Amino acid sequence: HSVLGYQNGELVGKTIRQLYPPESYQTAVEGIATVQTLGFHPLTNVVMVKSTGELIRIDIASSLKVDDMGHAEGTITVGRLSDSYRMLNYLQKVAKLCSSLSPDKIY
Repeated sequence: HSVLGYQNGELVGKTIRQLYPPESYQTAVEGIATVQTLGFHPLTNVVMVKSTGELIRIDIASSLKVDDMGHAEGTITVGRLSDSYRMLNYLQKVAKLCSSLSPDKIY
């Protein structure tokens, strides 16, 4: 909830179309299929939509939520800001800086 900017409970009932940008929709559908098949989805890096409409890259993992009879009723997902995304941003900035330097200035 906090990673996407929602209060506790506000994500209940949200659809994947509300939580993922259109270009990530198919990946989200495939992720749900993985949860249904395996009972979980291992840690993966995705782009999601924050409550403000801003896009954010996060690492998430999901598990199948079942009722007392063992029937699927949803997923439980945890997420965190993506460390890999921040590293990629820094690497891109360094690459841009290095490309502006003369070759003899790069160590």
